[in-house]
Amino acid sequence: MWKRVFGRRFHMLVAYDEASFYPIGCICSATYNHRRRNAKTTVLGLYYVRKEFRGKGIGNELFRRIISNKKDHNLYLNGMSYMVEKYRIHYDFVVMTPWRVVWYQVTMTNLPCLLDYDSGLQGDLDRTAYIQAFVMQPCADSKV
Repeated sequence: MWKRVFGRRFHMLVAYDEASFYPIGCICSATYNHRRRNAKTTVLGLYYVRKEFRGKGIGNELFRRIISNKKDHNLYLNGMSYMVEKYRIHYDFVVMTPWRVVWYQVTMTNLPCLLDYDSGLQGDLDRTAYIQAFVMQPCADSKV
């Protein structure tokens, strides 16, 4: 789904053990265009390092590499709440948006309402293709 929606604007970096090819960490990014201005917003997520490899700088290197060519982008990080302080100290993320999960059944009939709602929250960030692909995939549960 990610490649289909974002194409060349989706990146996944994986750190692995060279001897065993055992994956030890990863991070992904997806870049959105804006509707009314020449700007880009990159969302970072799926950021994880296996417990036994933490504290060795692997996560910092993954993070540094994935944002290295996104200096002029707005950055948005999906992360765990207990990691917020680390993200603030190491990467200068300063805003944490409060949110809650509400479950709705999304169908093709009410999808335009969801897209309007999202557009109202996101301003000119164009998430249409992502939302359509995400909520319409088989067995999808979606949070709003």
